[in-house]
Amino acid sequence: MPKKILKKTSAVLGAFAVCALAACAPSVNTVENADAGANKSLMQDKRVITDWGTEDFADIIEIRAGTTADGQNLRVQIEIENSDNDDVGRLSYRVEWFDAQGLKIEIPSAWIPLAVQPRKRETITLVAPVPAARDFRVSFKRSE
Repeated sequence: MPKKILKKTSAVLGAFAVCALAACAPSVNTVENADAGANKSLMQDKRVITDWGTEDFADIIEIRAGTTADGQNLRVQIEIENSDNDDVGRLSYRVEWFDAQGLKIEIPSAWIPLAVQPRKRETITLVAPVPAARDFRVSFKRSE
């Protein structure tokens, strides 16, 4: 009788362990259109890295640009990936806007926090606050 109980207990514990491990798995399956109908307008970027803390986990995948639906304001999307396998990437960003002559548009810009899960991507969407904005600069720093 004790052997039967031990076998049943072992089987139940084994099944529980498999279920527990499966529940902890962080993977997510993603499907997207391989023949996308949207025409992306990708931008070349110039990077100046002053905070190596964000370089450890925050990879800029691409920068896309366009305009708002009314065609008045610049609209930018920056896709960021956390390349770390374990830790949530915590960073902050802020944007500065420039006019057609390259002059900074004096609009206050606060640091905006962003958390990116391990091995996940986030898209930051920026919309120019005024139609005169023709260019931008985004700064990133590590957050605690």
